[in-house]
Amino acid sequence: MTSDDLSPDQPPQSLPQPLPMATAIRSHVFDTVRLAVPVMFSRAGLLLLTLVDTMMVGRFGAQDLAYLSLGIGPQLVLMLVAIGVLQGGIVLTAQAYGAGEYKSCGDIWRVSLAHAAVLGLIFAGISMFGGTLTRALGIEEDLARGAGAVAVQFAWGMPGMLLYIACGYLLEGIRRPKVGMVITLSANLVNVALNIPFIYGWGHVIPAMGATGAVGVTSFIRWMLFVVILAYVIFVLDREKYGIHMEVRDLLTDKARTLGRRIRRLGAPMGISQAVESSAMAGLIFMAGNMGAVATASHQVTMNVVQFFYMVAIGMGAAASVRVGFAVGGHDLHSVRLSGWTAVGLLASIMIPTALVIVSLPVAIASVFTSDPGVLEIAKVSVVIGGLLITFNGTMNVLMGSLRGTGDVWVPMGIQSFSFWVVAVPLAAYFGFGSGFGGGVGGEPGFLHVAGMGQNAGAPGLIFGLFMGVLVACLLLGLRFWYVASRPISRR
Repeated sequence: MTSDDLSPDQPPQSLPQPLPMATAIRSHVFDTVRLAVPVMFSRAGLLLLTLVDTMMVGRFGAQDLAYLSLGIGPQLVLMLVAIGVLQGGIVLTAQAYGAGEYKSCGDIWRVSLAHAAVLGLIFAGISMFGGTLTRALGIEEDLARGAGAVAVQFAWGMPGMLLYIACGYLLEGIRRPKVGMVITLSANLVNVALNIPFIYGWGHVIPAMGATGAVGVTSFIRWMLFVVILAYVIFVLDREKYGIHMEVRDLLTDKARTLGRRIRRLGAPMGISQAVESSAMAGLIFMAGNMGAVATASHQVTMNVVQFFYMVAIGMGAAASVRVGFAVGGHDLHSVRLSGWTAVGLLASIMIPTALVIVSLPVAIASVFTSDPGVLEIAKVSVVIGGLLITFNGTMNVLMGSLRGTGDVWVPMGIQSFSFWVVAVPLAAYFGFGSGFGGGVGGEPGFLHVAGMGQNAGAPGLIFGLFMGVLVACLLLGLRFWYVASRPISRR
């Protein structure tokens, strides 16, 4: 597993002489793909845990699918905030590796683990009150009760997930991305096997638990992911070269405190960015929740389609972040620009054909998740809009990753905040509940009513509002990367 992972024990190229443009582009395409593909599958493996839960719970019933959507929505906000903070670690690791400072990678990893443990425990405690939050937002009692039970099952797996992420960022930062890919894809096989008895029941031994059973299994899997990847880091990596050891006293040194401040300085705006995006998504879930269980289930199906293909962007964005970080560490501004724009071009070449397939086959794709006719009736429109969304959503993520690699984090956070909360959420509310698009409350029939959606038109309107916000974010982030990559960049 280690010998072919991008030659990890070889120092990165510093490009002492400029390469011809065509050669340089081919080199960046090749290196970006080699890094992006395993990261993409690794991230897809993590999302696939939730995606499989959604598919299997959807077969159990639309009501439990609504419980799942409302129960994990707010908790995912907290988890993604913590993951955003931890991204400061991968930026520092990539820059240290690019500068040949290999022992610093282990120092960064230890401090990242400490941050993951603390954030995991705090956010798990908050997640235990998911049912109370759901009731406070006006969701009907049955949905709130089911969502609360799901939130409790989600909570205890959160620390394990964040500890796994901290280890995964170390391996990606030192160009060993295939490890996470193998671990997460293998974990999905276990998840499917355990979901069957815990969702649907197993005779008189295990009662049918629906959504709560699925999420409980996933929390167990998340802890197992951490145990396996930690064993790899400790027993397989060159511990001397990368400074890998687990002595607690090393977390109390001035160097550790300095690294902690650097991780938080880079990670805090990334965490805020994740909070901005994921809380907006959670807001849309609760809007759908106020439209009823069928609309909520349809919204969950559509977002799972979007998020599954978003894993391509996650992989490409992570590759862009690491590749740009290497270039910053090597003081190579030309490679900073090429790394970022190459990743954007590669993303577009994959997502545009994928979007055409989704737009052409919305009902067939939605049928993978549910057979409920009411959910499918709404999804036949919302999945089409989701197909249009994925290319721009992916481009936004790749541009964020490229800017993250340069250490530019606050301005992109501001752009994302504006795009989601000033553009996407208000437009989603208007198109979902207003008369201009969805026609959910009074007024003349909107476009979606004319398309045959009737009273359920509001759910696709939520996705359309999200699409408009993401489009604005793409344009502004593209301009920001062009500006940042045109000027000298120093390590943060």
